[in-house]
Amino acid sequence: MKKDLEYPPDIEAVLNLHLGKDFRELDVETCLAGLSKKRSRYWIMIAVNAFALIFFSYSFIYEITQFSDVVYYALGTVFVLNVLLIVYQRKQISKAIEFLDQNR
Repeated sequence: MKKDLEYPPDIEAVLNLHLGKDFRELDVETCLAGLSKKRSRYWIMIAVNAFALIFFSYSFIYEITQFSDVVYYALGTVFVLNVLLIVYQRKQISKAIEFLDQNR
């Protein structure tokens, strides 16, 4: 990777978080491969959270379990927020991949 390349703070934070503090010592291809692998894992996380949300919604609608309404609303809120945060992280990784592609 270009050691003299100036990274925007948000891109540097994403690279530091997902590739480690020594990301500047890695070559671009290794960084892109690592980020692409991380980005593809987020689809699995979204699917698991969506499945859980559907499961709890089904249980709530058909009154299968005896949890109170507050518990279901709290679970729904947690899973929806979790999916939103996963999508946001995926967008950040995509932005970092785009930046690395442009500055090869």
